[in-house]
Amino acid sequence: MEFQKDTTVANITDEWLLGKGLLAAPVLDSGGKRTVYLPNDTWYDFNTGKAIHGPLKFQVTEKLDEIPVFVRAGTILPLGPVVQYTGQVVSEPLEIRIYPGHNSSFTMTEDDGHSYNYTKGLIRQTTFIWNDDKKIISWKVTGTYTGSNVYKLIRIVSGKTSKTVTIGNYGSEQFK
Repeated sequence: MEFQKDTTVANITDEWLLGKGLLAAPVLDSGGKRTVYLPNDTWYDFNTGKAIHGPLKFQVTEKLDEIPVFVRAGTILPLGPVVQYTGQVVSEPLEIRIYPGHNSSFTMTEDDGHSYNYTKGLIRQTTFIWNDDKKIISWKVTGTYTGSNVYKLIRIVSGKTSKTVTIGNYGSEQFK
């Protein structure tokens, strides 16, 4: 759906996009080798951060329990800390990974996680906007939900640079 003019993707049945930004290409055969196809764009290896320019077919070797994942340029990828159960309150920051190459945005919605109060508007939404030319991520928080499970800190990662900041109603950080 995302690459309708790319005829190569029409018959690929063993890799897929998760949203517009993540491409998973699991190893399905013994030996841990497979061919991966990345459509036309810049992609980043999730594990190494190495940029790969598509369209490109190439070989990867992974363990059978590892899934090669590639992130499309212009993706803002939120990664929450490891929790043991959904209601666990954590003090770890939310990690926001920026994969440069295009302007992008992402809206995260938080609520109490167990009631239907979100239907009454009791939510908090944080919209993150990446300006690729200026290398600035900005955010704006709206909504009235203030429960103990909302993220108060974010760790923003762009390439090898990481910054931890407190989330206010709005803010921004520049990367060089």
